Parts: sequence; structure tokens; C-alpha cells
Amino acid sequence: TTLTREQLANLSDDPEVLRQQLMDMAGPGAVIRVDSFEGAALPNKSQIRSIRISRDQFAAEFHAAGGINVEIITQPGMGPMRGNLNYRLLGDSLSGRSPFVPERGPEENQNVGIGGGGTLIKNKSSFNFFINDQRSGSTPNINIVTPDGEHRSEAMAIQSHNDGFFGNVNVDYALTIDQTLRFGLGYNSFQTKNQGIGGWDREERGSARENHNGNFMAQQIGPIGRRAFLRTRLRYSWADRESIASIEAPTVRVLDAFTIGGAQVAGGQRSKTLTFGSDFDYVRGNHTWRVGTQIDAADWHSDDRSNYLGTYTFESLAAYDEGRPRSYTRRIGDPNIDYRYFQGALYGQDD
Repeated sequence: TTLTREQLANLSDDPEVLRQQLMDMAGPGAVIRVDSFEGAALPNKSQIRSIRISRDQFAAEFHAAGGINVEIITQPGMGPMRGNLNYRLLGDSLSGRSPFVPERGPEENQNVGIGGGGTLIKNKSSFNFFINDQRSGSTPNINIVTPDGEHRSEAMAIQSHNDGFFGNVNVDYALTIDQTLRFGLGYNSFQTKNQGIGGWDREERGSARENHNGNFMAQQIGPIGRRAFLRTRLRYSWADRESIASIEAPTVRVLDAFTIGGAQVAGGQRSKTLTFGSDFDYVRGNHTWRVGTQIDAADWHSDDRSNYLGTYTFESLAAYDEGRPRSYTRRIGDPNIDYRYFQGALYGQDD
């Protein structure tokens, strides 16, 4: 099903509403692709050249049966320059106090986003970009019984932080009237600090995590003559995640009292993936021929570790004073995992 010009004109200018409209038209489980790539941000409506909904669920080009695809094709060098800016702030004045602590700790949440796009060269090249930066901090509340039997209920003296940065930019360029090149670059970064504290967990149980990932995409799309159509795409992605504990020590957990010791998280995961694919369509008489290829490669390494120093669990403070744990658990073995794969496929079909 290919949407008409009138149907395109009636779609929403809001990308999120547009996404929902397309999902309603296509049905449950539909996959939306923008210029052959999944997960891409929807373009402004003025940049959309065509939208096609495919229900060819057993087509040879798909890895598995049952898929419904919404293919959005954009037009380079179309649409006016547009921009947007948003800022959100949540401060202490809008936060409530927990009934378990006498005073509320400080907290703050800031979010800044900026985006824009439009024509660089009329009927030749256009771009769009989006950047979002968020910073949030909150004060955990602790409510424990200390080893000497005293109660401690208060806002902690340290804050937990969750910070993130998201950015992407896309540029397209019309080589000819029919042939278009598109490039995209994205980068995301997440950092957390002093996680896992509060409640029963004391300050030394904190941990930090860092996560960085990005991707680069390139695509060629367009007809060849009157009877053929070629679409080629390349995507490279990478990710790096790391965990760090505040201290390196075994964990001691006393039920309904407190938890002390290290968070026991270390290592992380690193991955690189590459995908290349090309599809060639040729129409002759009553036949539509399609041939194509896809190549996937990945390199993945993990040395993620947890509970590597062991955890003692006591049923009560009395059992803790007596040095009589109910259980002891520890994760042992080599945490290193290396995984690499390379696969390629060819297909051909005639409708």
C-alpha cells in the first residue's frame, strides 16, 4: 500500500503522532524504517517523499516470516529551515518528603534539547539534527538498624546522579534527479553515580556505571532506468559499558537491619557490529524480480562481574553478633566472554 499525496498531506506534523498514525494504519507489530534503517527518528513531514506499507510477510528479503513493514523515503533538499528548543527543570519545591525521614534531601532534574533541520541546497541536499542533555540528582533516604542496635533514618549526605547525552545528525545529497546518498551519525552517553544506596544499603554500597554507544549509517537509493531500482545500505555500531564499585569488599546483609560492604560490580561489555545490504528490483511484463544480499559481522567482549567476593546473609542482628550467617554465596569462574561472527546471505524471488 502506497499512500497518496492527499493522504500524506493529512498526516500529523508531530513526529510522535505521525508514528502512531502509521502504526494504526499498518497494524500491530509493524516495523518502521526511515530510508531502510530501523530505529531512526521520523523526519519532518515536509521532507517525506513517499510512504509504503508492505505486508509481503513471506518475502525472501526478510529473515523471518510475519513482518509488516512501513518504509518512509525522504526527499533531499525539501522543506524550510526549522528549529526547536526545550528546557525542563524540576527543583526541590515540587518534591515531597518521605514520612520515614525528618528532612528532605536536595534534588534537581534539568533537561535541555535542541533540534533543527531543513534545506542546505534546494532540491539537492538537506539535513536534520537533535541534541539532548539531561542532568539529574537526588538524595537517597536510608532507614537501617546499625550493628550496635541504633536506628538511623535520614536523608543521606551524598547524592545519586543520572546524566545522559543524546545526539544525532543526518545529511542527504542528490547525486542526480533519481539517485540519493544519505549519511547519519549518532552518539549516546550515560553516566550514573552512587547507585544502589539508600533503604537498607549504606554509603559504601554505591557504584557507578558508564555507557557510551554510537552508530554511522550510509545509504544509496534510487531507480536505474525505467525498469530497475537499487537500494544499498551500510551501518556500523559500537557500544562500551563499564561498572565500578565504590569499594572492593564482600557484602554483609542482615535481614531487616542493614547491608554493608561493596557493591561487587566490575568490568563491562564492548561490542562492534557491521551490516551491509543491497536490494535490486527489476520489472518486466507481469514479473517483478528482486535479488539482494546482506552481510552481518560483529565482535563482542564481556568481562562483566558481580558478587565475585561473596555475600554473607544473616537472619537477625543476634545471628550477626554471633558470627552465624544463614548462607554464603559467591560467583566464581572466568568472566571473560569473546564472541565473533560473520554471516552472509543471497536471495532471489519472482512475483
